[in-house]
Amino acid sequence: MDILLTTGSMLIEFGLLTLLAYLIVTKPTKRSLVAPVLGAVTPMVLFLIIGVIDHYIFLSEEPSMFLASFTMGLLLYSILAGIGFLLGLFLPKAVGLRWRYIIAFFLGPTIGWGLITAW
Repeated sequence: MDILLTTGSMLIEFGLLTLLAYLIVTKPTKRSLVAPVLGAVTPMVLFLIIGVIDHYIFLSEEPSMFLASFTMGLLLYSILAGIGFLLGLFLPKAVGLRWRYIIAFFLGPTIGWGLITAW
């Protein structure tokens, strides 16, 4: 059951990232909405990538904690994606794509941390 949960979490997390990259490349009209979502989930993706690299460089006997980070991080990942989507809806259209990405990169985790702490 643990492998099923971990695999599902990995598919959702990396699948959303792949979908966002695909939408940015193929749908120019959706870029103003997709860029903040991508910016908001980037810190979490970087955290997961660093965890993968660390896991394979410093091999441990118990991979369960490494695999559990995907399952336990799914809630935070979903919150960050939702915050990025809301930022994409409410940021003014005059703000360029780079700034939309940068604003969501910093505001997404900040708002997410605040929501989780308040919960």
